[in-house]
Amino acid sequence: MPDDTTILGLPLILASQAQKHVTHNEALAMLDVAVQLAVINRDQTTPPALAVPGDRHIVAPGGLVEWAGQDGAIALMTATGWQFTAPLPGWRAHVLAEAQSVVFDGLAWVAPSESAMRVAQLGVSATPDASNRLAVSAPAVLLNHAGAGHQLKINKAAAGNTASLLFQTGFSGRAEMGTAGSDDFSVKVSADGAAWATAFSAAAASGEVTLPRPLHLGGQASDPVSPTNGMLWLNTTSGELCARLQGATVSLGAGGALGPADFWACSRFGSAAAGAGVFQGAAISSGTNSNAIPAAALSGLNPFGTFLRSSTTANSGFRYFSNTASDYFGAASRKFRGKCLWRATSGNTVRLGFHNATTSADSDNGAYFEIAADQIRAKTAAASVRTTHGTTYTLSVNALYTFDIEVDAAASAARFRVYENLDLTPVLDVSIATTLPVTSGNAFGAGVVATNSTTTASDLIILYELGVGTLPGFRRAEG
Repeated sequence: MPDDTTILGLPLILASQAQKHVTHNEALAMLDVAVQLAVINRDQTTPPALAVPGDRHIVAPGGLVEWAGQDGAIALMTATGWQFTAPLPGWRAHVLAEAQSVVFDGLAWVAPSESAMRVAQLGVSATPDASNRLAVSAPAVLLNHAGAGHQLKINKAAAGNTASLLFQTGFSGRAEMGTAGSDDFSVKVSADGAAWATAFSAAAASGEVTLPRPLHLGGQASDPVSPTNGMLWLNTTSGELCARLQGATVSLGAGGALGPADFWACSRFGSAAAGAGVFQGAAISSGTNSNAIPAAALSGLNPFGTFLRSSTTANSGFRYFSNTASDYFGAASRKFRGKCLWRATSGNTVRLGFHNATTSADSDNGAYFEIAADQIRAKTAAASVRTTHGTTYTLSVNALYTFDIEVDAAASAARFRVYENLDLTPVLDVSIATTLPVTSGNAFGAGVVATNSTTTASDLIILYELGVGTLPGFRRAEG
């Protein structure tokens, strides 16, 4: 008969053995260590200084002092010192400091959280099944990064299979996104879980996007303040579908979203003729116009231009203007554009845009730029009540400027923009929403009036272009 048990090596009581209680007590002591094993910790390499009998630890790798050479063993503090028990593969111990159990695999103690765990099915507050092997019932599921990014990977065996996210209502499909039936990415929707419509697809080979259904732009009341090339939007005020292309905003679609009231009249100036298009020239107190452009003047986008000059009479100058009582806001959108070269400063007063001024006196009605000396600002007027925007800009001599004014169809605001030379970013961009003339009793025209308050003949501006019309008309003509 052997002296010890096969598994734990407990000493056996032999026949006719003297002092049998010694063998019996030794076996109980070994069982006291191994049965219902719970240790304080498993991460110490040196014995704790204040250990009391009954304390159990798993010796961490690299044991020192009394624990030297006992890596992985169970250290028990007894009345006479430390006693060590070597574990066998499969032993389990509960680590109190970690509130988890570990298993000895023959080499080390390993917790389930430290090794790969494989289960056939897993349910979190839910019951998994053969198809939904992972089932979670919770208000939310968090998939967090581990120090950097995070990817959710959905793999399929072949291109003809499906890898997707399916959104359901009452366990009936309503939307699906992924690669279903091919490697092209698509978004599909359904009202009943049976009939599906593809809303969007992107070709895997090229990235080309296809929209099988009509695209409905929600729209916005006005154009973006600073659109960039490639932007597409719906202006709900004018009803236009617009795009930004090559630095210009254009209307899209057949007819350019033109209505029966839309138009654009543009005149380019290159002579001292009495008028050009809808704009008629007239002297103000013996002012003059000329096409003798001095060599020092920048030619701008037009190699000609018309010089507007004052005379030796105070407040003299020249104007190009449409009928001074031909328009008002609120019936349709409006657009004004003027292009000129700024020449002089001292004593100058220039008004460009929608207004009814014909001399140096301010306008009674309109939305216009007013340049006093070299300072430009935006103004509106209705029945001689005026609003002046607080933002100003200083013009430079011999610089080419484009002056834009836009008023939406509802006449909710007038937007004023000034562009310097060929820069597509405005140097002045402001809006005014008050004192806009919206009745026929406050009618105005459009054009430019340039005067000088001194008695010395002076160069005012070189006028290149004037245009007036509606926003759709402008975009169709100029886009």
